[in-house]
Amino acid sequence: MTPDPVIRVLLGLILACLVVLVIQGFGDDRAPSVAALEVGSEGVTSPPIETASTNPETAAVAKAEAKREKKKKKKPVQLKPPPPPPLPAPRPIKVNPQTEIEALSHALTPENPQSIRIWAAEQLGTQPGGQAVAVLTATLGDADPRVVVAAIRSLRDSEDPRAREAIEPMLKHENQSVKDAARQALSAQ
Repeated sequence: MTPDPVIRVLLGLILACLVVLVIQGFGDDRAPSVAALEVGSEGVTSPPIETASTNPETAAVAKAEAKREKKKKKKPVQLKPPPPPPLPAPRPIKVNPQTEIEALSHALTPENPQSIRIWAAEQLGTQPGGQAVAVLTATLGDADPRVVVAAIRSLRDSEDPRAREAIEPMLKHENQSVKDAARQALSAQ
């Protein structure tokens, strides 16, 4: 008995649809190839598909793939923020010498720590003009001998003639380091 041509076309379409469904359903290399499908009197047949439960080797591969996927999920990608833009080049600051002397004079007040007062006395020695000498002369009366020594050294480095007159009374100071600094300053001028 020969099948009708309409039935042949229908069987061909069904076979094509079945092939597409099988390939899409598996989506990987486990899908049977089109050549492996056979059309027989019982309809379309294919060879048995191996699963993890039927083949121990396939089970080991599936287990390894599952572990890799799990590790991938554990390590989220962390994006680092972009580095900040570079800072602009510093511009030179022009300071009015008068304002700087006033600021250093304020730093010499007894409320400030000793290290600040010593630093201010040293900085005043680099300032031009008579006002710095006047502030340093007033600093010679500080209670801390180390501040007085810094003031004497700054007066020594100044080129003002009043500096010598301010240093001479320090030769009679009660602290020996102040006396020594005064003696060295007077011998250097």
